[in-house]
Amino acid sequence: MIVLVAMLLQAPAISSLASDVKTPAAPSVITNPDWARMVTGKEIAKYYPKAALVEDLAGRAVLNCNVSVAGTLEQCGVTNVDPEGVGFGEAALAMRVAFRMRPLTRDGVPVAGGIVRIPLNFRKPVDLRAASITTRNADIEGEVVELDCRYKSFHLDNCFPRGASSPKAAEVAIRLAADVTLPPMPRAQGRILLPVIFASSAGAPVQPDLVTTPKWLQVPSRVDVYRAYPETARRDRRVGSVVAECTVTAEGTLAQCSTVSEAPLGMGFGQGGVKLMPEFKMAPLDSFGIKVEGRKIRIPIRFSPAAPSKRGTG
Repeated sequence: MIVLVAMLLQAPAISSLASDVKTPAAPSVITNPDWARMVTGKEIAKYYPKAALVEDLAGRAVLNCNVSVAGTLEQCGVTNVDPEGVGFGEAALAMRVAFRMRPLTRDGVPVAGGIVRIPLNFRKPVDLRAASITTRNADIEGEVVELDCRYKSFHLDNCFPRGASSPKAAEVAIRLAADVTLPPMPRAQGRILLPVIFASSAGAPVQPDLVTTPKWLQVPSRVDVYRAYPETARRDRRVGSVVAECTVTAEGTLAQCSTVSEAPLGMGFGQGGVKLMPEFKMAPLDSFGIKVEGRKIRIPIRFSPAAPSKRGTG
């Protein structure tokens, strides 16, 4: 009886203490990771699911991980696996060891870096390129979508869009591919690129306003990007990104450039990105064979405070 009374008397005190304990804040999501090492093309080929290779399947997955104090990825999971059941999720998990972030610091001491989400695309080299298909859609005009599809038994499936300027255009193009019947192919199964051109309502081909698949003749080097890194951000060693929009000239250079988006704001990344635009130059025709002169292009730039290595250019 004495023991029971003692327990009852202690209970309120325990409850009171528990109510004073603050719930730990949820880990923050890192939107601009500063990678010390990323997965290479050879490593993607190494981890590519064997079943998917045999079936000529492409795929994608999103790797979600906690970042350790040392910058390694731990406690990982996968989401948005497409297609499921052929090993793309397992391959994404196995690839986590290939990534390493530069450790985040607070007051000079390394700290755990929150959660990072990494979209991974598994793509096989295509075997063929098809002639473009021109179609009409009431909601979409003047856009071009390039579909990377598997062909099998004269039909297309497992299609992934490239260069789509809007989700709607990509969705409609993929639906269209399901109704395509192919002529006899060199082999029974493989992968093919299929350009889909959305014409005007009158049925005439329209030159897309946006260049989505340029052929670059010149791009900035990693040293150029590092030199354009804004001094405001350099003091705090901030990682940043910017998307710049420009008009393509007859010479393939970029003019009338402005900032579409930047993160984080107020650190000068927008101005830094626009400074780099004179370093770009593209061929007169894009990968669809359409003239680029007078059209617009959006270019994403990522800034890191880390000095570039002496090997290669960006």
